[in-house]
Amino acid sequence: MKLVAASATLLAAINAQSVEFLLKELANKVYKVSDDGLTHTFNAAPYFQATYNCLGEGFEGEGTYGNGNGVISFKEKADWTNGDHFSYESASEGSFKSFPWAEAYPYYVKDETFEKNIAFKVGAQGISHSDTGNINGHPYVQEISLTIEEISMTSKKVTAEIEFSRNSEISSSIGRFWQNIMMPVGTVTANIIASAKTACNENPMNRACSAKLVITGENNGQDLGKTVAKYSVQPKKAQFAFTHNKNEVFWMAVTGIDTMEVLALKYKLNGDKAVLAVQFVGPAGMEAVAVAGQEFITPFVAFVSAMNTPEDAVRAAVFADALFNAAQGQNYFNLYPVIEATQFESEVLASALGVSNVQSAARDMCSVINTQIESFLDQAAPVVSEARTYVHDVTGSNGEAKFNAWFAQI
Repeated sequence: MKLVAASATLLAAINAQSVEFLLKELANKVYKVSDDGLTHTFNAAPYFQATYNCLGEGFEGEGTYGNGNGVISFKEKADWTNGDHFSYESASEGSFKSFPWAEAYPYYVKDETFEKNIAFKVGAQGISHSDTGNINGHPYVQEISLTIEEISMTSKKVTAEIEFSRNSEISSSIGRFWQNIMMPVGTVTANIIASAKTACNENPMNRACSAKLVITGENNGQDLGKTVAKYSVQPKKAQFAFTHNKNEVFWMAVTGIDTMEVLALKYKLNGDKAVLAVQFVGPAGMEAVAVAGQEFITPFVAFVSAMNTPEDAVRAAVFADALFNAAQGQNYFNLYPVIEATQFESEVLASALGVSNVQSAARDMCSVINTQIESFLDQAAPVVSEARTYVHDVTGSNGEAKFNAWFAQI
């Protein structure tokens, strides 16, 4: 027996070493790293196969990937030398049917081929992105950039001049599916001058805080006009105003900032009447909400807290009809006082609901819900009473006498 046990132990050890060896060999075939630690090779063909070289402050690599239905070849390179910028370039080509997510594409585009070149760069001077290539040999160009031309700063004001541009060129021979997910054909150049008072850094609600954005430029050769966005703070409100060629197109304000008891967000379109988007109690008014919430839950907390033993819970269930009757007319289930304390209101929501205002609708709805719950409890009370009487009759002396009479006949 000892020989058998020893043999089994030795065999298990050998098997364990074999499995460990196989796992190491498998891992070595899938992933390898050079002795200097700079070259990393992955081999999980046909799903992923690539070699990457670490360049200190960047990397470069090339390989293929796919879903088992063909492969897509790629090259890519990233650089963040000196830490003052980040750039990324890649080139890939293949068929859409070979993407790991190919099933997300419509069936009629899967056999199409592509060549794609991406260049992305971000740094202190701005950010740019370029996507060029072709689909089935038909070219496209997608370019977008945001360039910071100048930044100036004084003790009271910060000013920045920014240029935004985009360019989209799409061959008319490219399918509609791909055209729909690209930028619209054309060019846009926008010059942006942004300025803000330094007081905004400390508190955007400070009356000394103001900011301005001026946008000019061209869209497909057509003058964009002059769009101005202004932010300012007055004693009771902070507001944004947007104008195009001096005509107001949008206005938005937060009111109630003087007391912070009730805050409201209002807006106007094209100079029309201001609309209340939303109103809610502010930080200084939250105590009223807390008090209303405490008053609402007090009877429920008192009821639960009074159950000191399991027997208390059993008695509460057995004599639940008394609880149901006691709840009648007490408004225990009316949540409106809490909603009222929040001072929530919205002309937008009221219009969508077809009511004059949200508060009156909430008051009516909460009243109906409370009445329905009380009515349900009122109807349930007799059922509980009848059930208790039945159980008492079955388990009491009367029930025992009936049982003895029945049993005597057996």
